[in-house]
Amino acid sequence: MECTYLRQGLITMNEIRLQRESAINNLNQCQRAFIQFLERPSNSQEKVNEFVNSFNKFSFEFPDLRKDDQTKEELLSRVEQLSNSLWDVIEKRKGESIEHIKMMSNKGGWADQEMRQTLKNMASLIELEIKKFEAIYMVVMESEPSVELDAEIMTRKLLDRGIPSYDGEKNTSPVFEQVIMNLIQKLDDLVNNNPIVQQIINDTQG
Repeated sequence: MECTYLRQGLITMNEIRLQRESAINNLNQCQRAFIQFLERPSNSQEKVNEFVNSFNKFSFEFPDLRKDDQTKEELLSRVEQLSNSLWDVIEKRKGESIEHIKMMSNKGGWADQEMRQTLKNMASLIELEIKKFEAIYMVVMESEPSVELDAEIMTRKLLDRGIPSYDGEKNTSPVFEQVIMNLIQKLDDLVNNNPIVQQIINDTQG
């Protein structure tokens, strides 16, 4: 039992280490891809250059009109038009960026897969502790536990039913919470509702 416990524990920890390296590489790729998306070409500078060239040309050809009130009003009007045009470009690119993020999130890509794998690895570690508990229980009680304790099967079933692996708003894992609550309830029933276990506990404390 001890050898199996250590061997399976080392295997799971190695899988977690490999997953961590894979997740870091994938995260870096996502960051580079999004930076490339943000650096996509924009015609904002072209609009500014066009305005500056037009203004410089006008100033060079008609220097005296720069002091004319109507000319000043026209220049201010063109500046306002340029400002509005630039803001339109900014708002459009902002909308495109938000939609891009939503699209990537809704795809359920590598982040969701990595979270699901993390849950499975955590369930494997919990399962090792369950097996150790069951072995000790059988030695002490000379019988198997009256309730079934299984973290891996429960985790797989919850994921297959579509229970979210991670809730970004609450920063919690609905799957992991249900697994833990279920196991705690079963353990409480196993210990508190078993007079023999209670007697052993009382004898040990006494």
